[in-house]
Amino acid sequence: MRTGAESTEVRFEDLDLVYIISFDLGAPIEAEDLKELLELLEGYKLIEGIWIPPSEKAKATPEFVRRKAKELGIKDAEKISIEELMKNERLLEEINRAHAMFKEIFSMDLRVFDPEYLKLGRYMRLKLIDLNVSIKDPELSYLNELKCELYLLLHSVGVAVLTAWIHLNGNFSTDDLIKIEKKLRNAKCTIKDPSGNIAEETLRGFVKRKIIKTLHAAVLFKGEYGSYDALKRSDITEDKIMKKLRTPFTLVRVVLCIRKHRCNGKCTTAEDTVENHLREVAGISGAYGAWRYYREDAAKKDLGENLSPDVRYAIFVTDGPVSLFLSSTMLDEELKFKDRELEYRSIELDLVQPVEFLSLSEMILNVYTSVCRNKFEEFRERRRKGEIVRPSEIEEIRKGLTDGLEEYRNVSLFIKDPSRSIMEHGKERLRLSDKADALKSLLEELDDMSRTLYEEETLKKQEDFSKAQVELGARQEDLSRKQVLLTILFGIFGAFQAMEYLEPKLGFFPAFALTLTIFTLISLCYKLYIRGKLHLFRRKKAE
Repeated sequence: MRTGAESTEVRFEDLDLVYIISFDLGAPIEAEDLKELLELLEGYKLIEGIWIPPSEKAKATPEFVRRKAKELGIKDAEKISIEELMKNERLLEEINRAHAMFKEIFSMDLRVFDPEYLKLGRYMRLKLIDLNVSIKDPELSYLNELKCELYLLLHSVGVAVLTAWIHLNGNFSTDDLIKIEKKLRNAKCTIKDPSGNIAEETLRGFVKRKIIKTLHAAVLFKGEYGSYDALKRSDITEDKIMKKLRTPFTLVRVVLCIRKHRCNGKCTTAEDTVENHLREVAGISGAYGAWRYYREDAAKKDLGENLSPDVRYAIFVTDGPVSLFLSSTMLDEELKFKDRELEYRSIELDLVQPVEFLSLSEMILNVYTSVCRNKFEEFRERRRKGEIVRPSEIEEIRKGLTDGLEEYRNVSLFIKDPSRSIMEHGKERLRLSDKADALKSLLEELDDMSRTLYEEETLKKQEDFSKAQVELGARQEDLSRKQVLLTILFGIFGAFQAMEYLEPKLGFFPAFALTLTIFTLISLCYKLYIRGKLHLFRRKKAE
């Protein structure tokens, strides 16, 4: 193990490096889809445990139970039912030990979240497999063998958060930690899973290939291939996945938890350490290689407010590369005679859990903002081409965005401190409120577009109605003229009959004069009647 160059700087000996990776799954996931997805992931031997709120217990997967049974030497474990295996006290104890951290994680959710939100069952937590990682990168070779614990949060809006815990033991300088923060994720290494599979790649590459791509393929191509068997197809390329995602960007946040450090000063509490080693602490939080030249006021500003309610440890949520948990000599001494590893993890969750939900919240906002902007462009392009955009289409998008904003508010519903205070402070530092306000503005623009489309649609209907009325009036006027002509025509035939009747009695000229007079009066009266009807129709149409 590397000891580093001799220095009067503070040294760090016991740490947890936590990567929190949030990404879009491509589509919302319904409850039944989640169930099917879980079954698939179990088949791929990725999952060890499942917790679905508001349950107070997690479930170990059959694959994990049988693997542990084999490790304990239980004969024919694959032939014994899970129910029978779970009656074995040694096996149950081993499973509980292996999942002690998982229990701490979901137990904290139960403590700090609004129970009403948990009852909605909007998300679930999964304990994934642990990885054994051998670092091959020459610059980080002093890290040797590392254990990487993976946990996954799946949310029904179609967003996932993967949390990777890596424990580091050694004697590190500030420069060492900054280098680790910057390079570990992309360092060359050998990765071995519990099934004995070995991969020569970076941690980043393994997570992307084995976990993120697996989830993308399952969610995005289920409809195309009819089932989650899409995972088995080799033609699902990265390009195909990217085209279907609502946003292609992955968010990575880092939390560094420093449990133990040594210095020449008398740093008993975490506050003492921050005061005496402000540049080092701010440099680690900002992954700032030139930390020795930090101005004190700039270091304080970048580090921000200590959100811990306890002098034994400090908590800093930053808008920089790393959020920081800093323990103290006082806390380390108190935990000597307890289950030190689990106790430290439980306290570190005060920071890690809110950062998980900050990442979830940020990705929810990113996804729905991207959806909204893409739809805006699509609608504008269609209107430019003269295509019809229905108000109902706008309303459908608007509903989805409103649901997204509602879920953004829901995942912030912590009811206890320090989680609540950390979450609110984190939203401010990460400017999530600004992103939420921007999404609200897009919703208002959608409302404006919807109103415009509705008004245009209403005006078009009125114009179409008026046009139809004019056409109807013209047809009626034409019909009236035809009726007058027919009347005159029939009147002529009637006149001939009248002449035949009157001529023998009055003579030709008196009979002709009387017939002509009667015909003229009838024609005039009918014409005046028709004109009156047309005038009344036009006046009503004008009104």
